[in-house]
Amino acid sequence: MLDAGGNYHADTGLPRRGKSSKHRLRTISHVDQRSRGARRVRALTKLWTQALGWIEPTPMQALALEHAAASTALAEDLQARALLGDTSVTPEQITKLANVAARAVRVLGLPGDTERRPEAETIPSRVVNGKARR
Repeated sequence: MLDAGGNYHADTGLPRRGKSSKHRLRTISHVDQRSRGARRVRALTKLWTQALGWIEPTPMQALALEHAAASTALAEDLQARALLGDTSVTPEQITKLANVAARAVRVLGLPGDTERRPEAETIPSRVVNGKARR
């Protein structure tokens, strides 16, 4: 509850801290760049920028690179924690995060990253390939 001076949170009844109760949005640029995760994101971004032949990525390309690199680094970290025996990591979490990372990397369109999927057997393709029944 608030006192006359408004010094307490209405929900918790605890004293207020700081000037504002607004939450600031954080981005990857706010992360300490010396951390292991930030170094991995930087390395992946550099690797993929070179693979794509981009000298100076556009803001949209930079955003896609950052998202793919961060997702991949998080997925790698989660997998490593699971392999080290961290029981708080579930296989579902690993699968979901690995899928997010794979989709983000696929969006980049890295060279040599085209998956070969078998074509569906359609009637025209069977006729062309000589497999149609006579």
